Amino acid sequence: MTEAYGRMTKERVFAEGQLVLKVADYVRRGLAGPFRFAPKWEGPLVIREAHQSGYYRLTQIDGRDLMDPINGKWLKRYFA
Repeated sequence: MTEAYGRMTKERVFAEGQLVLKVADYVRRGLAGPFRFAPKWEGPLVIREAHQSGYYRLTQIDGRDLMDPINGKWLKRYFA
């Protein structure tokens, strides 16, 4: 069972300076969206700090910092 779970999950590791998308807060909390076609992802954002434990601090493109750190499972890589 452990092997099957290990094959299905992918470890998400990001580096500082990489562009990512962050899942919207209402999706993360399991709430209904503000309207039917609301976007589920926010960004692109830049990783400011990457920590070994799997959480990241993000910055917007224009340099404004986001206050709360976020777990890597709520991020995905942004391809420009």
